[in-house]
Amino acid sequence: MTNEQEPRGVSIIDPSTALPRPMTRPGGRSIRLVDSGVGAETIDLHINILQPGSRASSPYHFHSVSENIYFVLSGTLCLRLEDEDVIVEAGHAVFIPPQVPHAVWNAGDSEARLLEIYAPPNADLVLVEPFGNSR
Repeated sequence: MTNEQEPRGVSIIDPSTALPRPMTRPGGRSIRLVDSGVGAETIDLHINILQPGSRASSPYHFHSVSENIYFVLSGTLCLRLEDEDVIVEAGHAVFIPPQVPHAVWNAGDSEARLLEIYAPPNADLVLVEPFGNSR
């Protein structure tokens, strides 16, 4: 189906043609798939691509009202929740409710890719004090 054949309001996005943009932190880029640019009002979907060794640049933060979902497409992530680091492998999903501080980084030796969803979209990023000396 081409764009000319899509019903009104429906968008088909090819990630291979979407332009990646730098993330707010070094060592990563994001490919926007679904957001207000295609008319989405209640959800945001993008692919994050994280380079190895991105832990030092991973902000410990929370989102005030947005639910956050990660689905690991490839690679290995480490997720910091309070004082615990959790390894998340490809094929696994993570649900993070609003107000829960977290950080995520590539824990492997090769590029990691993950789908990230915010609902509602345009999640704010509220920084939390660095998570201790274990960093």
